[in-house]
Amino acid sequence: MLPQAYTVPSRWDGLHVLAIADGARSATRESLKPHFGTPSRELFSVDGSPLDERVLGIRVVSSKVLDEHTVPLTVAQNRFLFNSMGGGFINMRLTAEEASEIVALGANGPIACIGRFGCTMRPEGGRFVCDRHRSVFKPSVDKLSYLWPRILDGLRFFGAGAADVVGITSFTLGMQQMSKFTAQLAPSTYGFLLGDAANSLHFWPGRGLNTGLKSAQSLAVTLLQRWKGRGFRAADFAQHEGTMQQLQYREKSRAWTTMLMPDPDGMPRGIEDRIRDGLTGPFDREALVAEMFQRVKDIKARMGDRMGPLATDEWYLGRIQALDVRTLKVMVESGAWITREIGGDEVVVPTAAPEVPVGLRPGLSLVS
Repeated sequence: MLPQAYTVPSRWDGLHVLAIADGARSATRESLKPHFGTPSRELFSVDGSPLDERVLGIRVVSSKVLDEHTVPLTVAQNRFLFNSMGGGFINMRLTAEEASEIVALGANGPIACIGRFGCTMRPEGGRFVCDRHRSVFKPSVDKLSYLWPRILDGLRFFGAGAADVVGITSFTLGMQQMSKFTAQLAPSTYGFLLGDAANSLHFWPGRGLNTGLKSAQSLAVTLLQRWKGRGFRAADFAQHEGTMQQLQYREKSRAWTTMLMPDPDGMPRGIEDRIRDGLTGPFDREALVAEMFQRVKDIKARMGDRMGPLATDEWYLGRIQALDVRTLKVMVESGAWITREIGGDEVVVPTAAPEVPVGLRPGLSLVS
């Protein structure tokens, strides 16, 4: 295991396996592009343009709502995704118009910061400031901001407020198709893409960790089964490459379905269009509350006892009624999670009980 950035050697003498798992923006993968090929975004495009989503990430120090109580709130809509790890992290999907408000103000006006580099803005003196650029997150100080009230609404929905926010950042979500995950780097050296370096996924279905672990398991089993004390052959990794291709299809098709969810007529409809429709009138608060409340109750009923005791219906109704009508309509328009459509059989990864730990296999040189 290498804690520092990996430098591709001029010669691969003595190295049998290079496991590449340095994240979605893998510098190692990029340096070895001639071996792995160039990823394509064509399959994840609409009308010839790659489909991206802009997301605001809001880290909170804590939530006043029990973790299990937030699950129906999250699953009932696709505007906000709440993750309770590390106190809490709320991801907020944006329209292009809302994303245009993600601006950092320096001493002389807007500067490249959170909007371009994804810097984190932290609370300081009643404002949110970038440690690196000393710029201020404009929506939090702009009294005319259209976005900031929507952010506060999302925080309140999950039991937090502006005082609980410890960081704000933004990022773009999109997907690309890898041509292959296994490459022969030299006559006796093979490279393998694992984790996010192999399959960087849209996180809304929440499958990145599962997929990364499966890719590592597949490679580990293959190495255990195929190493015989002499050099590997390309055929030794046919099953592993097949498993990786299956994982790519299964998880990216699942994620793509959430990016272009079907409407009631079965036609794909992007989440940004849904949010934009929700932000425009007319607004029938009574009907919107009723629809959202029924959706939450249905989700509670499906969950049964799997999540432990959930809050009362009255508690959920209070959360819904406290929303601004625009936020409420966005949640209704965005739709509930389509768990049935993205469910189904999972990719089965081979398992094996190792006779000898990898580290003790004679003559096998591995770098990850």
